[in-house]
Amino acid sequence: MSAKPAVLKDVLLLPFSEGQEIGGIHLRNGKLLWRINLQVGYRVRSVISIDRHFLVSICDERPLEIAQSGFLAVVDPATGQMSTLWEGGSSIIGQAVPLDDRLLLRTGANELILFEFNESLHPIWKQALMTWWSAAEPVLAGENILISDGKAMLGEGLLSAYRLSDGEQ
Repeated sequence: MSAKPAVLKDVLLLPFSEGQEIGGIHLRNGKLLWRINLQVGYRVRSVISIDRHFLVSICDERPLEIAQSGFLAVVDPATGQMSTLWEGGSSIIGQAVPLDDRLLLRTGANELILFEFNESLHPIWKQALMTWWSAAEPVLAGENILISDGKAMLGEGLLSAYRLSDGEQ
């Protein structure tokens, strides 16, 4: 499944070719400004606009024996220049969820991480999860983060709540 597009300033970042490429399209004239072809096996999982950049979650979907770390990258809307901000330590990176100047992320290493975002990513806290995958992204509910966890297909799924301030359950 390919990521949804995002808009920043007058630029639409559009994942295409099943997430293997991204392109920047000028909204006023429809012209392609730039195009990035990802390395074979890498796919865009999510795209959001945050601060003055696009933030892209990229996964390595090759077989686990050869897969490398997934990563978060910033993309400059004007030039398409992409820079890695953070590597996840596993091939899968979930959808990044923006929370003002912070960013919430579920990783393939069974972690929920809250980052401070200001031109770089600084982990505020990490919380171990039981599973690496969920179809639902984390949700902010007041001062808590709600996230599905456990083995739902075995009837062992649960909804966990973590405090936004410190990550405690």
